[in-house]
Amino acid sequence: MSKSIAFLLPKEKPFAVGGYKVVFEYANRLADEGYEVFLVYASTLFWSRYSFLDKVKILAYHLKMKWRRHTRVDNWFDISSKVRQIRVLTPSEKFVPRFDFYVATAIQTAYYLKNYAIPNSRKLYLIQDFENWQYSDEQVYDTYCFGMKNIVISHWLQKRVEACGAHATLIPNGFDFDFFKLSNPIADRNPYSIAFMYHVEERKGCDISINAFNKVKEKYPQLVVNTFSAYPKPNDLPDWYDFHQLPDKSMFNHIYNESAIYVAASYVEGWGLTVGEAMICGCAVACTDNQGFLEMAKNEHNALVVPVGNEDALADAIVRLIENGALRAKLASQARDDIKQFNWNIACKKFKEVLES
Repeated sequence: MSKSIAFLLPKEKPFAVGGYKVVFEYANRLADEGYEVFLVYASTLFWSRYSFLDKVKILAYHLKMKWRRHTRVDNWFDISSKVRQIRVLTPSEKFVPRFDFYVATAIQTAYYLKNYAIPNSRKLYLIQDFENWQYSDEQVYDTYCFGMKNIVISHWLQKRVEACGAHATLIPNGFDFDFFKLSNPIADRNPYSIAFMYHVEERKGCDISINAFNKVKEKYPQLVVNTFSAYPKPNDLPDWYDFHQLPDKSMFNHIYNESAIYVAASYVEGWGLTVGEAMICGCAVACTDNQGFLEMAKNEHNALVVPVGNEDALADAIVRLIENGALRAKLASQARDDIKQFNWNIACKKFKEVLES
């Protein structure tokens, strides 16, 4: 008899989110392995905080969404027909059906899963970042000590978990090599064409990237920034940004392949999904030295890596890549070789080992 596993997600997302992509990749692959897989979306996480009228509105929204055949996730990720998606009012145990295993996918769902009256051997915690933007550092560390089977996606997160005396199994994410491919030869690319992800969160460092682009533009007026985002184009973004809101997978692949350089300036990242995708597609990467990016980006080996928050250093790195075609090609080619180590088949095998341990 097949075993069932439920991934507890904070809510549905109408646009692409890296952490959700990882969960969905696991869901599809585990379903192919014969598991009964469920994606459980919460309509709210903080029911008790709302007024009576707000609770009525939330309940009405929940009932409306509950009977929809498709979720908003279906608009941007190809969820396997073998995976069932269900909606619950909250991730509280009383609302969630019974399964063999449960996976908390974020700090909010970890707090709920902690209180489930089941053995900890049936609870997993997929840790994809140090989620202290809504919680204190102490609260984040507390979740690592709940006694669940902790899984981390990067070395620096493993060190964070172990620092508070807990154990974590390191399982690096994989990449979709079946889709993301090099279709435009590295040597044929326009050196003044840059790919860039725009995000509204300060921690993503987009202000650093934009300031660096402005400096490079002064030297090379022909610069073009191929931009993708889940958010609308800012009004103050100039027309030399070719902006794509909510691109599909095909457009992602096109953007990476039409760009010679990929730039990312995050202050903090759990990992580096777009950096890896860009490497697969043949971009030379210029990025900051946050711990997530350093899982794959090695300075002067397969990327140019600069200090976090340093727009001048980032601009200089971009100029080096524009002006030195041999360096750009060398880094891009090396990155394509190095990124192959991040394989979803390997990740899924390790995940199953933790699941069944």
